[in-house]
Amino acid sequence: MDQAVFAEKIRDLLMQAAKDAYEEAGVMGLCAEGRWENALGAMQAFSLNEKIYQVQEGLGKNQRAAKVTLRKKRATKATRTSKKNP
Repeated sequence: MDQAVFAEKIRDLLMQAAKDAYEEAGVMGLCAEGRWENALGAMQAFSLNEKIYQVQEGLGKNQRAAKVTLRKKRATKATRTSKKNP
């Protein structure tokens, strides 16, 4: 697994948690400072180990899905070739 892709996914999850908390605080009527404190709290409460596991599992599933798709394409191509050359 590419470390840069992995790090980007973790960073994106952390940023999304902060953005969501900031927006939620705004809906609750907090001022800009309160919204920022809420966003910081979300980042501090962010379960890094859980997210790392989820990202690893997600990337693994994507890689497995890509392999299955490639196998299907190869099988389809082989079937077409065998039909052309009986």
